[in-house]
Amino acid sequence: MSARRLAPVLALCLPLALTACGSPRSPHTYEERPTVDAAQASVGDLQLRNVTIAPPEAGEEELTVGGEATATMAVVNVGEGSDRLTGVSTPAATSVELLDADGNVVPKIDIPGLGSLGASDFSLDLRGLTRAIRPGEHVEMTFTFVRGGRKTVLVPVGTYRSPAAQPEENPFAETEGEHG
Repeated sequence: MSARRLAPVLALCLPLALTACGSPRSPHTYEERPTVDAAQASVGDLQLRNVTIAPPEAGEEELTVGGEATATMAVVNVGEGSDRLTGVSTPAATSVELLDADGNVVPKIDIPGLGSLGASDFSLDLRGLTRAIRPGEHVEMTFTFVRGGRKTVLVPVGTYRSPAAQPEENPFAETEGEHG
C-alpha cells in the first residue's frame, strides 16, 4: 500500500486504537466514587454502613496527635443469629473504646439477629491518636465480631460540618510601598 493510501487508513484507525488504551484495566480514575463521607463493608451476615470518623471541631484544621476522635456507624444483621462487636483496632490510635448510647464504655456491642444498630445506639472513641488526621483522609480500622470474624475497612474522616473561618487579613490587599 502506498504512503498516500496508508495515511487516511491510519487516521481512521487511530481514534479507535486510542479508545482501547487501558480497556483491560480498571484504574481508580475510572471508578465511580460515592459523594458521602462514609465507608460500607460486609462481614459474614453483617453489613457495616455509614462508617465515618467525625471531623475536627469548628476552627480546627485536624484531629491532633494524642487527641481523641469519634467514629460512628450502623450495623445491619441480615442473619437470624445475633452477633457481637467485641473490639475495634486502628494504627491511628493507641486504643478504641466501645461506647453505649449514653457514652459509657462497654466491653461489647450486641447486634440482634435480623436487626440493626445505628449511630444513636453506640459509637467508637479513638483515644491517643498516633498521627494528625485531616478531613478527607482515610483511617484503617479493624472490626472484630464473634460470629462474623474480622474486617478491615478504610474509614474516611468527615469533612467540616460548616465552612472554615476565613482569615482576618486580605491576602490580596496591597501593602504600603507595593504598586500594582
